[in-house]
Amino acid sequence: MNTHETSTPVHCFLHWEKAQPEAIFFTEPRPDGSVVDFTWRQVGDQARRMAAHLRSLSLPAGSSIGIFGKNSAHWIMADLAIWMAGHVSVPIYVTINSANASFIFQHCNVRLLFVGKVDGKGDSWNEVRSLVPPEVPMVGLPMSPGPLPALWDALMEQYEPLQEVHLPDPGDLATIIYTSGTTGMPKGVMHSFGAMWEYSKLSGEYCSISPSDRMLSYLPLAHAAERAFVETHAICQGLHLYFNDSLETFPADLRRARPTLFISMPRLWTKFYQSVCAKVPPEKQKLLFASPDASGRKKEILEMLGLDAVRIAFTGSAPLSAEIISWYRELGLELLDVYGMTENFCHSHLTQPGRVRLGYCGEPAPGVSVRIGEGGEVLMKGPTLMLGYYKQPELTAQSMTADGYFKTGDRGEEDETTPKGANTDAVTLTPREIEILGLVAKAMSSKRIAQTLNITPETVKWNIRNVLAKLRMSSRYDALTWARNKGLIE
Repeated sequence: MNTHETSTPVHCFLHWEKAQPEAIFFTEPRPDGSVVDFTWRQVGDQARRMAAHLRSLSLPAGSSIGIFGKNSAHWIMADLAIWMAGHVSVPIYVTINSANASFIFQHCNVRLLFVGKVDGKGDSWNEVRSLVPPEVPMVGLPMSPGPLPALWDALMEQYEPLQEVHLPDPGDLATIIYTSGTTGMPKGVMHSFGAMWEYSKLSGEYCSISPSDRMLSYLPLAHAAERAFVETHAICQGLHLYFNDSLETFPADLRRARPTLFISMPRLWTKFYQSVCAKVPPEKQKLLFASPDASGRKKEILEMLGLDAVRIAFTGSAPLSAEIISWYRELGLELLDVYGMTENFCHSHLTQPGRVRLGYCGEPAPGVSVRIGEGGEVLMKGPTLMLGYYKQPELTAQSMTADGYFKTGDRGEEDETTPKGANTDAVTLTPREIEILGLVAKAMSSKRIAQTLNITPETVKWNIRNVLAKLRMSSRYDALTWARNKGLIE
C-alpha cells in the first residue's frame, strides 16, 4: 500500500475497497442467530449511498453527526458515510446519562443522529430519545429500536452510491470523542484524520498487521481504545473484523472470530481465567501442565476460549495480578500492558515482549516522546495528539506545555531497570527485526533504513530498542555479533 495515497482513513478505505473488493470486511452475528458477512465492496456501496443521503440534506460542511448505538457493522459504515459526505462523527456512549447527552447535543450542535443497536434495557436510549432536539433528524441503523423517522435500509433503495466522495486533508477534523464526564461535564476531544492514520501506521508496523489478521469488536466504539485499535486498524490495514452480538453470545462470537490480535481489560482477562478454573481446578491444571502432552492441553484451553490464534494480546486501564499474568504466560500467551488516553488516541506506551512486570506500563510507543514533569506528572507528545478540546481553547492551552507536551494528569516515573542474566539462546526475533539488523550491519542510518523499508525512522529505532531489550544488551554492536553468531545476518 502506497503511504502517499493513504494519509487518512478515508483514503485507506478507498484503497482496500479497490484492492480487495470481494474480501470479507465484516462478519456480524444477529440476534436471530444468523451470521452476515459484508465484503469491502458491499460496505463501500452502503456507505456511499448513505453519504449521498447526507449530501442531499445540504448540511454545512463539517457538521457534527452523532452515532448512538452498540458496536455493529453499520456503526462503522455510518462513520465512513459521515466522512465521505464531508462531516464529523460524534460517537455517544449508550449508557450516557441525560445531563451529559443533552450537553453533547447542544455543545457540538449535532445535526443528525444515527441510532443503532439499542433496546432501552441495558442502555439509556429511553432517556436519550426524548433529549434529541426536535429539528435533528434520526436515522435508524439495522437492529435499531422502532419506530424512527428514517431507516438505513430504506434509504439504501432511494440513493445511488456517491462516486465523488469527500477526500479530507490529514489535518482536517475527523471526530469529536467526548470523555465520560466523571470529573465534570464531558470534554470534546478533537482528532484529525492524520492522527488516526498515524496511529494505525505506527501501531500497525509495531504489530506487523496485515489483511490476513482478524479482530473482534466488542468494547464500546464510543471509547477511544476501540476506535483506535479496532476500527482504525480495520479500515487502514484491510483486516477482517468480527462483531459480538451480546454478552450471552460472547464466548461463541470469540471462538468464531479466533482473533489474531486481541485487546481487553483486566476484568475480562480475569473472567477468562475464572471460567477455566471453574471447569478445570488449579490443582488439576498443575498436573495437566506437567504431563508429557502439556502443550496440547494448553492449546485446548486457548481453543476453548477462542484465543488459540492470538499472536499479540494487550491489556490496559488497570493492573492485572501476578497470578493471572503468570497463568496466561504458562499457556503461551503474554499479556502486554498498554497505556494511553483519549487525548492521544490511546497511543502512548507499549510493553515489549519479555518485559512484562507489575507496575510497569511499557516504553514510549513509536513516535512518542515522554518526560516527567513537576510533581511526577507524565508529559508526552507524539503524532496522534488531539487538535484540542472542542470550543475550549483555554483548557486546551492549559493542558499543554510551552514546548508542545501534553499534560496527562497521571503520575509516573521513568524505569531504568533492565533484567540481567537472560538466556539469549531462547530469544526469537521477528522477520522485521532481523531485516533491520541486517541493514544496520551494512552501516545504514535509521533514516535510510526507513526509506528502504518504507517505514518511519521512529519504527526503525523502536525495533532496534526492542531487539536490545529482548537480548538484555545495551549496544548495537553486541546485538549484531549475537545475530551473526546465530546466522541470522551476514
